[in-house]
Amino acid sequence: MCFATSLFPNLGTGKYGLRSAPATAHAGTRSVTAILEINDFELTLFRGAEPLYHAPAIAIVQDKDLLFGESALRQDRLYPRQANQQYLSKLNAEPLSQPTKQAANQADLVYLHLKELKQLCSDDLLLAVPGNLSGDQLGVLLGICQEAGFVISGFVDSAVAAMAVNPAPASLVHLDIHLQHVVLTELTVADEVRRQKAEEVRDCGISNLVDGWANLISDRFVAETRFDPLHSAETEQQLYNQVFDWLNGAHHQP
Repeated sequence: MCFATSLFPNLGTGKYGLRSAPATAHAGTRSVTAILEINDFELTLFRGAEPLYHAPAIAIVQDKDLLFGESALRQDRLYPRQANQQYLSKLNAEPLSQPTKQAANQADLVYLHLKELKQLCSDDLLLAVPGNLSGDQLGVLLGICQEAGFVISGFVDSAVAAMAVNPAPASLVHLDIHLQHVVLTELTVADEVRRQKAEEVRDCGISNLVDGWANLISDRFVAETRFDPLHSAETEQQLYNQVFDWLNGAHHQP
């Protein structure tokens, strides 16, 4: 999804001068070069209409190794204690369950992940963020992006931005699926797209769905072959990889 919307560099007061992401947008008033969509199911970096990067915000943190994105997703069942899936949604300094010299807390993982993206894009960046983030979380995100070397042009609400460039009825609810939760955003559309409210629903994200599908497949295997693919970490990882491959194929269909 590509966003072409207004820039909103002045966002009120609060930590790092932020209160919340803008709740309105006028389509087509100003184009932007690079956009980073903050969604831990698929953290996506665009330059214009070209996607430069898209991968889940998942990290595996080990003493001598640090993996992000697709590489981490393909091994998170092999290293469950070292796997981290919530750093982009938490956006705070909560300590990791198994800290290392490379990363001690959630914010460290956000920084290190964004540092990888910085190698792909030197343009000024517009951040498209979900409406459930607090002012403090936006402030943390801004500070981390700046520390990683990005010049931030502004913030826009992801749901508002999506509807600013797509035909939409006068009122609707935009559903944004993340790894561990869903964000429901109530919008009104006239001369501008305006967010009325945003709500977060926990424990119904992509990870929860994939867990349910994997358990269903495992039950079928046990019933028909007496083989349980969830019995060992290796076969569990193979099963999850195939479920995610199917999901990605469906997600990226035109």
